[in-house]
Amino acid sequence: IGKEGTQPTYFYEAAVNAGVKTGWASNAEVIELIPPDRLTLKYLFERHRDGYASHVRLQVREVGHLSLFIKLFPELVYRAVIVLFGPLVVAVTTGRYLAAYTRFCGKTAGIALGLLGYDSKPYTKITGS
Repeated sequence: IGKEGTQPTYFYEAAVNAGVKTGWASNAEVIELIPPDRLTLKYLFERHRDGYASHVRLQVREVGHLSLFIKLFPELVYRAVIVLFGPLVVAVTTGRYLAAYTRFCGKTAGIALGLLGYDSKPYTKITGS
């Protein structure tokens, strides 16, 4: 898979391309204990940043930087406005939308950084068991 093989998205893509059978079990029961490290705004931001950066990097591989930048430019302008004025909404609603705003900022950063070739290292620090 190469350098990008550290990304879960790339791993999944490579597995499917290699013919590995995958599936979805809609009635599967999963119990997960969420460690305190994952219950922070920092983690929420980084999780969305890294996930969307990975997604954008996949798109760059398919269509190229310039084509994707042109396609995403209007969305990035829109997102920049929301990032600038979002704190006002968070303040007026006494924090009700803080988590949503944090996710939005993470996604926005991920889109921009993905266009710049950002390569996150999501498993360099293990949280939980």
